Amino acid sequence: VATGRHLRPTLDVVPRLHAHRYLRRELAALRRSGAATVAFEPGAELLSVMGVNPLRGARIDEIEQMSYEQACAHLDAAPDITALFGPAAATAAG
Repeated sequence: VATGRHLRPTLDVVPRLHAHRYLRRELAALRRSGAATVAFEPGAELLSVMGVNPLRGARIDEIEQMSYEQACAHLDAAPDITALFGPAAATAAG
């Protein structure tokens, strides 16, 4: 599930939808307890690289690099997200 709003018409849509819903339930429980949360899900471009089996080794380096780049881009575009984690984020980054 690329954005939580659009389903890709592929064989992997059912397990991806299940994982998306599971993630949303977990996030809701964490947020109810007062925890600050940030979740990353793959977008359409990354999903196309991942294919039906993202754990196969053939493209793992490409998947890891694209995941990292997309996560960094999201964080750079939303500095308020990194502020949620305060000093712990600064310590981890440094």
